[in-house]
Amino acid sequence: MNKNPYENRKKYASMKGAFLGLLSTLPQDFNYRMRKGQGFAILADFPWLGYTRFICQSDKNEVWKSRSRSNTGVGLKEIELMTPAEAVLQVCNLSIAASRGGGRHEIGHAICDRAGHRRPREDEFNKKVKKHIKLTRQEYGRANLHKWVNLLADIRLERWVGKEYPASVPDFFAIQRWVHKLEEPNRGKTFAGDFLMALRDKGKGWRDEAAEKVYQEYSQEARDLVDRLEPIWSQVLKKGTLEDTAHLPLACGLKLLNEIADLVKDPEPPEGAGSEDPDGEGSSSGSGSGSSKEGSSDEEDGESKGSGDEDEEGNSSDEEGNSSDGEGDPSDGEGDPSDGDSSGDGDDGQGDTSPQGGKEGSLDIGKISSLLDGDGDALNPSSAMEENIKVVEKKYGHKVYVPNEKKIIYRKLRLK
Repeated sequence: MNKNPYENRKKYASMKGAFLGLLSTLPQDFNYRMRKGQGFAILADFPWLGYTRFICQSDKNEVWKSRSRSNTGVGLKEIELMTPAEAVLQVCNLSIAASRGGGRHEIGHAICDRAGHRRPREDEFNKKVKKHIKLTRQEYGRANLHKWVNLLADIRLERWVGKEYPASVPDFFAIQRWVHKLEEPNRGKTFAGDFLMALRDKGKGWRDEAAEKVYQEYSQEARDLVDRLEPIWSQVLKKGTLEDTAHLPLACGLKLLNEIADLVKDPEPPEGAGSEDPDGEGSSSGSGSGSSKEGSSDEEDGESKGSGDEDEEGNSSDEEGNSSDGEGDPSDGEGDPSDGDSSGDGDDGQGDTSPQGGKEGSLDIGKISSLLDGDGDALNPSSAMEENIKVVEKKYGHKVYVPNEKKIIYRKLRLK
């Protein structure tokens, strides 16, 4: 008799302790709930990430007011973490390390994106974000601003968690291997997909031999554009407190789309002019071409505990209240993610060795324009779980169910 894939739930017993360890860093007066379902997600009110939806719906002068009038349906100090039920993890054959990593990633959103904390005042919003709203709300909506902000938030939070909690590093390597396996059929197929996956991988910095091999499978053009835009996206790793830098995923997401729109309009900038930050705030790495090595500067180290320089820019935002890894999501990324212990649960991380980007060629405007049309995707723990479940359902020929936490009872059916 074949073994029931929904059994052996104790395999994932270490998940709860790993989650509670990170949750203990959040304020004690918050109301936390943990529930089990079919995937990874976090539900909360994010001070900055919540503006993403309103930027795509309202005129720039109405964004702050529109959100202030809205009701998220989530209490200000309520945080709900969802993780897959053990039976779902079992049937999807997720490793213990990858399972812990998915939960740690979501909790990282709560910590780094300041879930449940005070929303910015109008003057703070104007100073850090509004000035970067340069395209129309329709253009940001078509490009799926939420996707970009969430990806940058993911980079920031994994860097920070990896720096502050080195024991989590093997878990992040494990998630990366799981995600890469699911994405294998999509690598090298479209420019937009390759660009977003390469941006995610280089930003997070979880580099080992396997990751390096995957990175080389992304198109050269996509990797070149990641390098070219590095002075912008790497600003999410700027030093500072979590509170002071929580706006960065949103601000940098806006700036990335603004820069890509400018590249489409004027593909060949004057010689010597790279994609440097238009506000003159500098970047955490590289020259104008954005092709410097990861970890080569302090700012790329991510955010440290010091008060740091407060960025004069935007802030990070995700769909209001709902950040599931791809959900809005994070903050102060510190240092080289590979600083942590890379041994454990079979995850060997070799450190953050920046991939070789190759020589930058001429820009293909048609391909770059696809980014503004919302094309391409890069999986995160939440979307990867959805993809994994589709694969499993196809394999077993039925829907994956989420059982209650009661013991499964088998009955013999009598046929007349």
